[in-house]
Amino acid sequence: MNGAEYERIRRKLSAMNRTSLGLGVPGIGLQLAGNAMHGVAGVVVSLLGIGLLIAGLSSYARMRGHSPWFAALGLLSCLGMLILALLPKNCFNCRAKIKGTVCATCGAPAPP
Repeated sequence: MNGAEYERIRRKLSAMNRTSLGLGVPGIGLQLAGNAMHGVAGVVVSLLGIGLLIAGLSSYARMRGHSPWFAALGLLSCLGMLILALLPKNCFNCRAKIKGTVCATCGAPAPP
């Protein structure tokens, strides 16, 4: 793998990581706020939080080389996040299992 391709993949992984945090953290915050509220407003805020969390987990799953459908684990809230974090990393480029910081198969950077 040439240096330009390596850098392109590294930047893409970094952007996906920022997206997952940028959507997931507010999602968890909205879930907590919605649970503290009462009535219909609390339910709406919680549902919005769940939606943001699932969107963030979708980006996280893709970054780690998995199907975005794994984001459905977000319905389990923090337990789903833990399960997703424990899944093995796959190469973003070739989908091979990764141990370490670089894919042994294609030389692409590993997800953070």
